[in-house]
Amino acid sequence: FLAIGAFLTAIVVGWFMKDPVSELAEGASPLVARTLPIWYFVVRYVLPIATGAVLWVMIQSKFF
Repeated sequence: FLAIGAFLTAIVVGWFMKDPVSELAEGASPLVARTLPIWYFVVRYVLPIATGAVLWVMIQSKFF
């Protein structure tokens, strides 16, 4: 349950925090600072869709 809570927190931050990329880039290495927009996009758009797809498949197959 801890991992699920952390995942949901990351998604909420991705949608509601104002300019999280600049907040995270402060003090980060140049490599990390360049990749932050990619991670932000993944957390904001890709992970919720992927999670929904996995949940949909699990519900349809009566996995749990």
